[in-house]
Order: sequence, then C-alpha cells, then structure tokens
Amino acid sequence: MEKIDIQISRSSFNRVEDVIANVCYDNHIDNYQAIVSVSVLSVINSMFDLNPDALIRIVCKYTVDGLSFRIFNPSEPLSHNVDFSQSDKMVRSADSVVLRPEVHALADMVSFDGSSVSLLFWMRGINSREAERRRHVLENFYCLELNVV
Repeated sequence: MEKIDIQISRSSFNRVEDVIANVCYDNHIDNYQAIVSVSVLSVINSMFDLNPDALIRIVCKYTVDGLSFRIFNPSEPLSHNVDFSQSDKMVRSADSVVLRPEVHALADMVSFDGSSVSLLFWMRGINSREAERRRHVLENFYCLELNVV
C-alpha cells in the first residue's frame, strides 16, 4: 500500500473516519477499525483544542510492521508542546497538546519527533490478553464519552 496523505480542518473531520475505514477494509483488518479510529481521532481533537483553525495533516502507511499514522500541523509545529501524561484528568493548557489516556492504551507505540505525533498499530498478531485489555479500554471509552451507565 502506498501512503495516504490528507489535510483536514475541523469541518472536514469526518474524512479521517472514512480514510481509516477504507484503509482497514482494503487491508483486511476491519477488526482494528475502532482501535485505530479512537486513537487517531483523539490526537486530532487534542490538536484542534490547541488551535481550532488549524489544518491538520495525516500521513498513513501500511507496512510490514503494521499501520502507522503521523499527525501534525504543517504551518504550526508542535515544538516540545506534547504532554504524554497518562492521567485520567484532562487538564488543557493554552500551549500543549494533551494526549488522552486511550491513545496510550490502544496504540502499540506513541512517539513525538519534535513536530508530529506518530502512532503505530502492530498487525503481526495479538495475544488474547492484549486483545481483551483493548476491548475493555474501548468499552470504557464509549461508556464515558456517551455518559452511559
């Protein structure tokens, strides 16, 4: 698969979900769609919280290691302003992108290279304990986001 490179604004946010769905479908990894979507969309939301008018660029590649996403704002580098805090409390500051806990829980690798956040989802197979842990994270995420008891 060649890389997919898109640029979105807050108003075209749903394009990301479409791209993720198509990538997962085309590569026969539909069962990863929710895991990938929650993580990628959470990073993008955090970037829009920092600058609502930003144009966010997403580069997606499917490699032998798995599915990778590089997310950044080409006109406004993040510099050192990424908080990798894994706390449950989301305290936003005016100059930091705060990555929510589900990003760390669902992505196999989260990194910051000085200007972008990169997420890697391994597709080489997953053990049953890791699959069960991720299922619980997703269930808790949707219960909290939808205020379902």
